[in-house]
Amino acid sequence: MAQLQPQFKKFDETIRLGRFDENATLREKRDIIRRKLKANLPLVFAKYGEPCPECYFLDQGSYEMDTGVKPLFGEFDIDQGLYFKIGIDAYPDPVVLKERVHEALVGHTKNVSIRRSCVTVVYEEEGEPIYHVDIAVFSVGAYNPDGKDRIAKGKLNSTEAYRVWQISNPQALTDCIKKQFADEDRAQFRRIVRYWKRLYLSSEKLTTRSTKC
Repeated sequence: MAQLQPQFKKFDETIRLGRFDENATLREKRDIIRRKLKANLPLVFAKYGEPCPECYFLDQGSYEMDTGVKPLFGEFDIDQGLYFKIGIDAYPDPVVLKERVHEALVGHTKNVSIRRSCVTVVYEEEGEPIYHVDIAVFSVGAYNPDGKDRIAKGKLNSTEAYRVWQISNPQALTDCIKKQFADEDRAQFRRIVRYWKRLYLSSEKLTTRSTKC
């Protein structure tokens, strides 16, 4: 019987986002943004006569899980959680808090925007996006009556119904997966996730091409 595992591992090596090449650049962008936020957030909050809440950062998404794949099209990305040590009652409208984060980053690149789930900083080269960093804004659960972390959802033009603090704990999911599998099983889990992501990206690219025909 043919052994396919070596071929799958070789395929994984081809599609996997390298920890020490592409990811090194993403880490650099992440760290620059972290420093800029730490320097600028106190100034932005002071401008509005508000105390600057304590905050901290957590890596999230495929970077934290080591499930990133090289994009077939589009740009590389890295997800960051920005956790404010405040309850949601401090900012009933979560978009306002995202606006403070956005203002602290305006001018860092030509393209800084507030999206529904994050504040996005895009890095371009010759007018084309090559990297972006997504900053998801959170309220730390320890400061909420129910003890649950919440992510700020909504954009500048969102109606009140779409400006919400949504329960979200990506770190708990990451920790759960890490505890669920032994080292080799965890490596296999990550490979399978990368296979599925490449399959999805391939089908998405084919769909995009067909709609342009």
